[in-house]
Amino acid sequence: MSPSLKLIINALSNNNTKSMLSVAGREFLSMTRQNFGKSGNYRTDSWPSLSRNYARRIHTSTATLLRTGELLASIKLGPVLNNGISIYTKDRRAAALAFGYKPNNLPARNFWPMENTKNPNYSRLNYKADRQLYSVIVKQLTQNSSGNLPYQTMKQRSTLTYGNVFSAQV
Repeated sequence: MSPSLKLIINALSNNNTKSMLSVAGREFLSMTRQNFGKSGNYRTDSWPSLSRNYARRIHTSTATLLRTGELLASIKLGPVLNNGISIYTKDRRAAALAFGYKPNNLPARNFWPMENTKNPNYSRLNYKADRQLYSVIVKQLTQNSSGNLPYQTMKQRSTLTYGNVFSAQV
């Protein structure tokens, strides 16, 4: 087996998979935190303004989830378990804020980098978040394989220093 293939196999090993998931989890957490800003880098929908009556009652036009920072601080990254990772919050208001709550006329202000499907049982990454996570994972796989995974451009892979992945060297 060539040294390049050994590096690729090592990059896909269990330990490297855990490190890759950890990197992807940290990136997802970062994207979620960025969504709490005014622009929300990874939001698909802009957040509606507070109603005039509510803004008058609380004496500000800044949404509570932006003002207090409690929800943002409650979002955590769990450990890698069984080839998976969790990003979660135990804040009891999180679902109502992300999906809206009609009895209180609370519109959805989705802070996750996910498409708002209006259904808490189904979600998927929005396009921008999907591209960013893909990029982070490919970069991590490339680093884990010392550049030997086929995510490199052909120009980089065809240099003499790279070597030949089809060689019979052991």
